[in-house]
Amino acid sequence: MKRSQEVLSPRTPVSSKIRIILALSLLTPCVGGAYAQKVGTKTGNPAPPAQGRKSAKPTGRKDAAKDRSAELSLEEQLALARLAAVGERAKGLGDDILKVKTLAQVADALWEYDEARARQFFVAAFQAVDGIKLEAQQDQRAELAERRGGSGPSFHLRSSVLQIVVRRDFELAEELRASYERKAAADADSRKQRQLGRAEQAELYTDVAVALAKTQPERSAQLVRGLMRGRLDGRLAVTLLRIRAENPSLSDRLFAEALALSRARPALPDDIESLAIYVTPTEEEEFYGRDVSGDPTRSAVTQQFLNYVYAAMSSAPDAANGLAVGTEAGRAQREQQALRNLLPLFERFQPERAPFIREKLAALGGQAAPQSDDSPEVPRPNIEDLIRKAESTVGTRRRTMAFMRVSSEALAQGDVEKALAVAQRIEDPYERRIQTSLVLYQMAMREFRAGDPGRAYQYAKGIDFLPQRVAAFQRAAQKAREDKEPERASALLEEVWDWLVKADDSPQKVDAMLKITETMARHDKARGFDFLQAAARALNETNFSYKPPDRERISVEVHVALDMLDLESGFAPLARADSERAFLIAQSLTKAESSLLAQAIVCRQVLRPRRAAGPGRNRAEGQSLP
Repeated sequence: MKRSQEVLSPRTPVSSKIRIILALSLLTPCVGGAYAQKVGTKTGNPAPPAQGRKSAKPTGRKDAAKDRSAELSLEEQLALARLAAVGERAKGLGDDILKVKTLAQVADALWEYDEARARQFFVAAFQAVDGIKLEAQQDQRAELAERRGGSGPSFHLRSSVLQIVVRRDFELAEELRASYERKAAADADSRKQRQLGRAEQAELYTDVAVALAKTQPERSAQLVRGLMRGRLDGRLAVTLLRIRAENPSLSDRLFAEALALSRARPALPDDIESLAIYVTPTEEEEFYGRDVSGDPTRSAVTQQFLNYVYAAMSSAPDAANGLAVGTEAGRAQREQQALRNLLPLFERFQPERAPFIREKLAALGGQAAPQSDDSPEVPRPNIEDLIRKAESTVGTRRRTMAFMRVSSEALAQGDVEKALAVAQRIEDPYERRIQTSLVLYQMAMREFRAGDPGRAYQYAKGIDFLPQRVAAFQRAAQKAREDKEPERASALLEEVWDWLVKADDSPQKVDAMLKITETMARHDKARGFDFLQAAARALNETNFSYKPPDRERISVEVHVALDMLDLESGFAPLARADSERAFLIAQSLTKAESSLLAQAIVCRQVLRPRRAAGPGRNRAEGQSLP
């Protein structure tokens, strides 16, 4: 055994080819033998397709898979053998989210080489979701779902599996989706459960449409058009945003169809408010300060939407009341807010129409943004008055909340020193730390958007709350890369890493270590492996069990469960550099569920170049589960 470890060690001066040959011989006979047959000769009888399902796969595809298997390198043969072993071991795990994720990863990677077996893994992954029972006292996500009455983590996991399956086999995905709908209908014993079930089925429907956007755009379009037959609400706009990430031309075409449908409907105000989501900057774009208006495609879509809004408002039956005709006050306020959000777009893309929008805002009782610096501004609360009110507030919790609001208001007014000073007056040390870090983080992000990374760095250094500090330093490193300063970027990552290593062990710490590992691995593989090894040790030593927070606590941290760790970010980029070394680190994880998933991720990366290549394949390009 000692000899085998030496052979597999990446530091042993043995060629990769010899190492892989010896490693193959060390696999269990049933696994190694099965894939030796798969590569060289004919395998045993494949598992039958799902009961009652006709196999729609032509012989040519099976022959193509056999040809691809025959062309495998030794490294790829080893990856396939290991994947099969990982999949079988994962099936033996208890009902767990990581079990589902691992089975889905294995199935996706095996699909081109052993479709029948991959289908079995997909079905096992989908069915295993039903066995996952998360109690509110043991899982924060389940607690939030119970409190808010929404979908829990099991539903989102099921949806993620289905999105991977549908990219491979639409018919299989439809069978799985239908089986879930039948089970949900049978299990629903209350009106509330039936309503939730219908909402979840609708979400599954949209998830499938998004998943098909790149590989089967017309089928995706048909599903989205089904959504358009109902209300043109925010869900449609969000679905189009998700499709835009996969297939921009398809999402733009469907958006144009949505505009055409809206023109024929009387409920224009609701449509405008919902469809505006598609053309206004996303939260991510605002976070990174991205100006997408220069993109010709985005600009064209924005112009199209503004033409639609202008035409709709120009044809309003009562110019004095604009879009508020016949509507209640609350709806008029929403319309007013929608137009106020669109005013900057009119000023930038169609300035000649901006005065008309201001007139409509005035008719709705709103006030347009000032056109010049000397225009009257809406008065802001006096900070000193707010501080006095906070000081006189009775009760520690209420006083803490009052000081938090004053601190946030001071920050909104641009008085950073006052915001920090007020935050320091919070009695609870936990809440004081959170509020102080929040002020510093927001200022750091503001300086990044303003183009001053130096000042942003000064704010970032003062952040004590782990997730915010790591996010700020990662943003600083990204900015340094953009500015062609690789040494500066590496130094920033090393600085936050040194700070992170000294922090107490926690799930948040492990999660942050994996994220920094990914960033470092893009530019320095050697240091990336050092980081990954340290992250693996931290993962092994960390307790991921959930403890419900004190109900009186105002700020509640997001608990990072073991299955929420983004192992893909840490292992995938390094697996492409040295799969054997990455696999050994994956094996070193002492939590079996995490170890198997990490092993599957590494093996999939070995096969990724071949899977991504080849014309006309309905490929899932490295799909991972959230």
